[in-house]
Amino acid sequence: MDTSLPIVVTPLRPREPHPLLAVHAGLSPRSRLLRYHAPTPRLTASMLRRLTDLRPGQHEAYAAWHGHRALGIVRWTRVGHDQAELAVEVVDSEHCRGVGRQLVRHATRSAHRAGIRRLVVDVHADNRPVRAWLHRMGAEPHPSEPGRYVVPTWGEPR
Repeated sequence: MDTSLPIVVTPLRPREPHPLLAVHAGLSPRSRLLRYHAPTPRLTASMLRRLTDLRPGQHEAYAAWHGHRALGIVRWTRVGHDQAELAVEVVDSEHCRGVGRQLVRHATRSAHRAGIRRLVVDVHADNRPVRAWLHRMGAEPHPSEPGRYVVPTWGEPR
């Protein structure tokens, strides 16, 4: 079901850690494990530097907001001429309310404008809900890498 909250998606600025920290604080330990593939009770200084080292066309990140509250983050990082890695996280209280879908739609559009034609996303083996969600949005399992999904940027996810 889609959220009834009015959501605004804005680009993150380089070295802007506050939305990342707010979203991370809204994740349960299980959500953090599924997102980072390791227990991640906090984002370290080196992680924050890497996650906020944003460069147009290479590494872009966007936040979903309801008022002054950050609800989720999406990012893509170019890993080839026309491919990028995708990551998305949504605070637990907003799961299944359309926030992730809006973020991924935004990311596919911005990546497409930058010449990216496919986004790959790694999904933890235990994250069945996200695997099903990606399938519903038109993503396909990577042909040679289990646990990876491919999201095309030529069109909107379903």
